[in-house]
Amino acid sequence: MGTFGTNARNGTRAHKGLDLFAIPGTSVYACVKAEVIDIAFPATAGYGISIKLKILDKTNFLAHKRNYELKYPNKENKKDAGYNEEGDLYLFYGHLRKVLVKKGDIIDDISKPIALSGVSGVQDSGTCAPHVHFEIRDSQKRRCNPGFYVYYKSFDDQSQAEIDLQIKTAKNGKINEFHGKN
Repeated sequence: MGTFGTNARNGTRAHKGLDLFAIPGTSVYACVKAEVIDIAFPATAGYGISIKLKILDKTNFLAHKRNYELKYPNKENKKDAGYNEEGDLYLFYGHLRKVLVKKGDIIDDISKPIALSGVSGVQDSGTCAPHVHFEIRDSQKRRCNPGFYVYYKSFDDQSQAEIDLQIKTAKNGKINEFHGKN
């Protein structure tokens, strides 16, 4: 699991989202009423197949903000400098296998999946372990830590069975996936 922060990747580069472990083919959902703004095929900026949603019910979304305690204070950040909740807000999902919506769709039933998780990634190299990369962005592409809005299990909070599954999946090696095909 990758966390949001400047030092989240062992100081090598900033990680501006939350990586949530997901076995390829797992359903991915919008967490609030939103409009599909962009779908990227093929990979862009290393995120693989991705979806960008504009939050339409911002009041409801902001009402879910919680007093999140950074799980890894020496590695995590709260937000990018200048991040602003006043304007439009966007949700971004990366490393997907298949998109189940189209640009312009309004997602008002959050119980219906918008995509399937995958391992699409940087050019031909794929991604090491299956996960969904999730970001919350403002209109200037500045990001905040999704942990303030999304409940998730950090590596330290997972059961041994969950940890073993991630380790086993990662040991299977890098998986290349192009447009939903290995």
